[in-house]
Amino acid sequence: MRRWLAPVALAPLPTLLLVAAAVAVAVGGYEHAHLYHQGYSEVATIGTLFLLNAIGSLLTILLLLARRPLLFVVGSLGISFGSIVALVLTRTTGLFGFEESGYDGHAMLTLLAELAAIPLTLGGAIAAGGALLGEGAPLVPGRSTRDGAARVVAAVVVTIVLGGAIVGVGQGGGDSEPPTLAGDGATTTTTTAPSGGTPPPSASESEDTPADDAPAVSGAVADRSRALFSDRCAGCHTLADAESTGRIGPDLDQVVPGRSAAKLREDIVDPDAETTDGFPAGRMPSFDDLGEQQLTELVDYLAEVTRR
Repeated sequence: MRRWLAPVALAPLPTLLLVAAAVAVAVGGYEHAHLYHQGYSEVATIGTLFLLNAIGSLLTILLLLARRPLLFVVGSLGISFGSIVALVLTRTTGLFGFEESGYDGHAMLTLLAELAAIPLTLGGAIAAGGALLGEGAPLVPGRSTRDGAARVVAAVVVTIVLGGAIVGVGQGGGDSEPPTLAGDGATTTTTTAPSGGTPPPSASESEDTPADDAPAVSGAVADRSRALFSDRCAGCHTLADAESTGRIGPDLDQVVPGRSAAKLREDIVDPDAETTDGFPAGRMPSFDDLGEQQLTELVDYLAEVTRR
């Protein structure tokens, strides 16, 4: 076992194939990290798996750069096969209660990367032969170090790029706190319902009041609500006014028109009370942490920008 885990130097062909596989693994890992910060972090279990995929991809690539090709092969195949199976399940039977439909650009890129990683990894393992298991001449310290500096540089670059994506650098979204809704330069105190309950709808948000008849919003209110939507909702929903294209949840430009203000409020604080076809319960978290003013303004904003 110790011999299998010892650093080894491979011939050029298996090295080239495994490096190509590592690039494919990096692409898949980066996409998972990116999507995690674009809304999937809010999806129970699936979000965690996205993050673990990205972390596992980074560690697997670093193992190859550390001359542990056997561990890289095991990690690459495990991550790639697992990702493909999960991708298929979420579009067929569902996975942990999560389902999706279709393949957008991110899904296709991830699928192609994982599909490429498998044959490249297997090809590299076959070409390496016994050397993969530490057979033959072991790597002697002080020798075969011409590419040592290059490996260090590569490890640093991979860690910065993929590691940065994992922690959310340049990915947008993230787990930031919702923006505080304040007036122009003033601090606003929000009102919450007693005993932690959901704030009651205002008079303009009764069950019988269509959202299309909600007060028009503009100026600072629209800007605040758009910022709130971009921070908390854009990763999962499409909304033209916010220039968001999320597909985890329903397209709000299609489902909001004609919906009452009270129903919109319920959709936000209790999303499983009523679901849209193709989007099962459990996918959207409750946003019952929003204050009364935030909630009212967000409902009015959605009604305004989707008005037909």
